Amino acid sequence: MLSTVSSWFLGVPIAYGLMVISSSIHLVNEYADYEFDAQTRITEYS
Repeated sequence: MLSTVSSWFLGVPIAYGLMVISSSIHLVNEYADYEFDAQTRITEYS
């Protein structure tokens, strides 16, 4: 019983941290794609 509770207490922050890290990486990738698209559009129209 005790090991289940302690592993749960350890597992939840780790899973939450991984979720936050992956979502922030996803956001950074989205922003980088947007920036790249904006730069290519600028060079196309200029």
